[in-house]
Amino acid sequence: MKRESVNIRRVVQLGLGNAGAPIGELTYVKQGARENTSFAYDRAWLARPDRFAISPDLALTPDHHRRRAAGPQDSVFHHALADTMPDAWGRRVIARDHAKRRTAEQLPPLTEMDYLLAVDDYSRVGALRLHDGRAYLRTAAEGRRNTPPLVDLQPIYEASRAVEMHVETAADLRYLQGKGTSLGGLRPKCTVIDRNGRRMGFQDKVQLDPTEESIYLPGSDRQLFEVGALKFGVSICHEGFRDPETVRWSARRGAHIVFHPHYSWAEEGAFRPTVFADPQNSFHEKAILCRAAENTCYVATVNCASPGSPTTSAIARPDGSLLTWQPYGSEGLLISDLDLTAATGFLAKRYKPV
Repeated sequence: MKRESVNIRRVVQLGLGNAGAPIGELTYVKQGARENTSFAYDRAWLARPDRFAISPDLALTPDHHRRRAAGPQDSVFHHALADTMPDAWGRRVIARDHAKRRTAEQLPPLTEMDYLLAVDDYSRVGALRLHDGRAYLRTAAEGRRNTPPLVDLQPIYEASRAVEMHVETAADLRYLQGKGTSLGGLRPKCTVIDRNGRRMGFQDKVQLDPTEESIYLPGSDRQLFEVGALKFGVSICHEGFRDPETVRWSARRGAHIVFHPHYSWAEEGAFRPTVFADPQNSFHEKAILCRAAENTCYVATVNCASPGSPTTSAIARPDGSLLTWQPYGSEGLLISDLDLTAATGFLAKRYKPV
């Protein structure tokens, strides 16, 4: 029996930033196995003196800009929208959740548009927002936020581990939807949020670990953030341990401190430290002291608290000495006063590329 093909057409509006200023209209069409999209700028956007093209492949013209994927590795969406798609892990969670509910709820097969709209609006990469005329997509229920705070990391780990081991429950998948499907985009990243809960921006991971290259795309730019008198940068995991240039970039541009979020977990039979930078431990914590000393800036390394973890959260002074650290495996908030006058970036600024 020949299966009847399903034709789908969906239209959403694109807005910009917190105010959601109208930019244009995105149309997605699926006819059988064929997919294509079309984008048209709003006339009001084209008339604005501060207008700009939202993507290199979307010229500022009133035309309908059509696109279809050139191959299996390409996206049906224009570049700026494609970069907000969930990564490989996010797609996996979305697909597994859909598969568990498909028969009972008689759900149609997933489309690329479904994956695009599954990303949480609060944490979608960039300033673009998608709206269906009723709400921004995807929007959390009132009073909830889908981007997880630090206290949620343990349940996220447990639910994620269940997915990896193919023993996940429907509850695991419901929990991970939004919270555990990435911040959108094919690049690992750290989102910076100000004291009012607004996104200041994000830092992509530029230097990938070799084991990540088949899963993620590297970023290409580094960002400097500023809050009051404090300037800071971000170096993510592998970067801060093995690529000194990722810290030096921020220090040369005036950063007083570079934050280093990472995740190190306990391995069976591995050394379990009780003192920061123990000589018997791996090189990783010593590298953090080096990053601070070689750039004359503070470095704050931040790990997830878990039993037996080989690294912990700590702050290194600009001279390479240890300011403070969190006991291993203990949850807590590490707070310390910084002398910003000591973070001169002196050695970073003296660096002369060969």
